[in-house]
Amino acid sequence: MLGIDISEKALSYAIANKRLNSVSNVYFCLGDMFKPFRRKSFIAITANPPYVKRNEIPTLEPEVRDYEPLEALDGGDDGLLFYRRILTEAADYLISSGLLFFELGINQASEVEQLAFDKGFKVIEIIKDLAGIERVMILKKCEL
Repeated sequence: MLGIDISEKALSYAIANKRLNSVSNVYFCLGDMFKPFRRKSFIAITANPPYVKRNEIPTLEPEVRDYEPLEALDGGDDGLLFYRRILTEAADYLISSGLLFFELGINQASEVEQLAFDKGFKVIEIIKDLAGIERVMILKKCEL
């Protein structure tokens, strides 16, 4: 398994957690999304992109707003900035019929589903969290 993040600090926490939990099959890479990789490299891609609408960041709980880096929260004006980018680029890095897993923000499932459809992905499943919020979307790359 390979983890990538644009934040050196986030990667340092991930590496520390890897060591703390004696995990040996996970590797980490500093980079901006797909740039460090070859095309058609992955069977599956998981992403927890920044998905908070920019104008909603000040209204977040203090334990999130005051401690999470802004770049980990700011999903642009509509909260969908990184979904658009990932959906545009992911098809080039997934093998045929590869899978894409997204964490979703509150009330984003239908918009992300439409973006995915427009980019050639089919929704396989949407999973709700314990509060009943649509939280995970599983997509399959459709072959044209």
